[in-house]
Amino acid sequence: MKVSDLSVVPPAGNWRMNFTANAPNSVLSPRGDYTFAMSDRGDQFWVRATTDETGAAAFTYGTAVRNGNGSIGYTEKGTADSGAFNTANGTITIKVAVSKLNPFVAAGPAIHNGSILAGLRGEAFTSNVNAISDDTRGGTQFTIGCGAAGTPSPTPTGSPTATATATPSPTATATPSPSPTAAAGPVIKATGGGSILNKVVNFGFKVDHIPSGHLNYQDDELGMHLVSDSIDSYSYDASSNQITFTGHGHVDRDAVVFTVTIRDGGGSTADTFSIMITGGRTSSRSGPLSNGDIQFHR
Repeated sequence: MKVSDLSVVPPAGNWRMNFTANAPNSVLSPRGDYTFAMSDRGDQFWVRATTDETGAAAFTYGTAVRNGNGSIGYTEKGTADSGAFNTANGTITIKVAVSKLNPFVAAGPAIHNGSILAGLRGEAFTSNVNAISDDTRGGTQFTIGCGAAGTPSPTPTGSPTATATATPSPTATATPSPSPTAAAGPVIKATGGGSILNKVVNFGFKVDHIPSGHLNYQDDELGMHLVSDSIDSYSYDASSNQITFTGHGHVDRDAVVFTVTIRDGGGSTADTFSIMITGGRTSSRSGPLSNGDIQFHR
């Protein structure tokens, strides 16, 4: 978190940063200035720096849930691995190992390299009875990418430990890691998000060879929003460097079956996405990505 003034760390202060894993529909808008992610339906976490009346600091982490009255309930789960105030840069940095967060994941797969974090919010407030607070929302999302340094735009990279570096308006984007070549071995997982057909169709997915994962698909022209209920099959064709996965899902209340074929161009050719939907609703769409990225993982 970056604040406007941290030349002196005040006593009785709190600085909290929120993020959500496994948020449904974690896909950036066509312009990349906000995300469609529904953070309240994912696994919500927070990290916090606190100073007591003497100025002594503590760094903690925990889970969050949206209450029926619209407020957010916070439950502390433990002490963060590390935390620091940088008075020169006006930043508060807190680190928590992903292995400490994963026992509390219930809305989807464990947090890992390639996981998308949404619901980025920051809050600073005092601990006294007349508490003063300053809240902000980030608006976009963050993709964990081990070994790469995050840069400020829509999908930042992370590290094996979750590091909170939210700003009062945390919008960050990752430098995508190079896609592996077909010679590197079988692809066991794929992640991606973006749009095709001049941004008429938006999608986000995460699938693996188990098979497991999820798909969110939005067709603005047809007014169709598909959310997967299961991933039923996964196959990788090395000769074409393509993955095909199938599953069941729903569009509104209509049950559907989908088949998706994706290709990671690796930077030399365009990434491609195609989908066929049958059942209660039908559609077929395909094309190179208008924006976004598809990455194969070995």
